[in-house]
Amino acid sequence: MKEGKVILLVVGLLVVCLPALCLAQSYQSQGKRDPFEGPKEQVTANQMYTPPPLDRRPPGLTGLMIAEVTVAGLAGSQQENVVILKGADRVSYLARKGSKLFDGYVASITSEEVIFVRDIVDGQAAKKTTKIVKRLYTEDK
Repeated sequence: MKEGKVILLVVGLLVVCLPALCLAQSYQSQGKRDPFEGPKEQVTANQMYTPPPLDRRPPGLTGLMIAEVTVAGLAGSQQENVVILKGADRVSYLARKGSKLFDGYVASITSEEVIFVRDIVDGQAAKKTTKIVKRLYTEDK
């Protein structure tokens, strides 16, 4: 009979105390991200991406953005076309189909225009592409 009362007492204590113990505990992150929360986005949907300055990018054409280059000339043969791009750093570069830039690459070159494909990463970390067409034109001095 005493054993039954002891077991009943222990079960009663567990029923009353266990939920209180569980509620008193919380996740201690110790500087780590909570695994039950999504990752914090560094770029929000309403925030514009600002690229690093020119001196912190790779050297050459791979460090220039598509918006920072102008088409200075086009040359080619039956096998391959080449475009002369003038960069924001006031240096001219030769580029072929597939040449990489900081935010995209050269998709195609015709006798009148160059088509770039720009890679865009939005606030949701989804990668999108946009085609940008730049035509050959002469600058007035």
